[in-house]
Amino acid sequence: MAPSLSQQPVNARFTFNDDTHKLDLIQHAVIGREVNIDASIQSINQKLSQGEHNIPLEFTTHPPARRRQCDGEQLGITELCTPTTSYFRGSSAARVQNITTAAARFHGLLIAPGETFSMANALGDISWIMAMPRR
Repeated sequence: MAPSLSQQPVNARFTFNDDTHKLDLIQHAVIGREVNIDASIQSINQKLSQGEHNIPLEFTTHPPARRRQCDGEQLGITELCTPTTSYFRGSSAARVQNITTAAARFHGLLIAPGETFSMANALGDISWIMAMPRR
């Protein structure tokens, strides 16, 4: 049961506002958690001996690296560095779907100066990607 109750921390997502030169929050952070099995067992044993029958599990929380109060200026982000547009006219419907879905997973992802971006980590489970025909 413990793995199904676990949640990995998720950083807040931001976009750079060209007018204010600040980061605008577009998705709140999620605080991670996992069942603290030892503390839960101790709590359950203690409360059962006291006659209690509804006993909450104990959790350990893991805050994400970037939360709502993330300040772009403190991270050294004061301007949009490189806007890029890519076109994929003539692509198959499967490829268009894959690119659209992946772009949604990247939107608002903040890579602070000095951090390394991992496309694999950002995409997560790719079993959703449709098979693309080879050319």
